[in-house]
Amino acid sequence: MKKLVSVLMAGTMALSLAACGSGKDNANTFTFANELDIKNLDSSDADDGMSFNAMHAVIDGLMDVDKDGKVTYGIAKEHTVSEDGLTHTFVL
Repeated sequence: MKKLVSVLMAGTMALSLAACGSGKDNANTFTFANELDIKNLDSSDADDGMSFNAMHAVIDGLMDVDKDGKVTYGIAKEHTVSEDGLTHTFVL
């Protein structure tokens, strides 16, 4: 049984490394490795952690958090809130 598991593990590792040496210029390619499948990249519909991890890796937000944990501007240049607090306006 241990031999079978070892052979299967070795085969899986060999197959996973096969795509690494394509020889093409991958300067414009982003590879995201995750332990589970990414189900959705629609931020209004995603409901699992793996999708949120992938989105966080490739999407810049309007606001960001600095090294001290304070909220700062991400891609937004300015942010205003209406008097009733219901409308947030971001200037990019």
